[in-house]
Amino acid sequence: MKPKGWSKLTQDEKDRIGKELFESLRGISVIHQALEVAVKSMRQEPHPALSNIEDMEILLKTVFRIG
Repeated sequence: MKPKGWSKLTQDEKDRIGKELFESLRGISVIHQALEVAVKSMRQEPHPALSNIEDMEILLKTVFRIG
């Protein structure tokens, strides 16, 4: 969740917060969820971008694996 006063933070402060979130279990969980939703949605498209879907699935099972 964005900290109070987010809009008043410097870009360096925002970058630090984003990096910390990205490297945390919470960040991994959020990205995992986003990738799952994206894969499910993209598979329903008339012409799904299969290489992107497959790359997302690799990320889900490796870098952003939960458990």
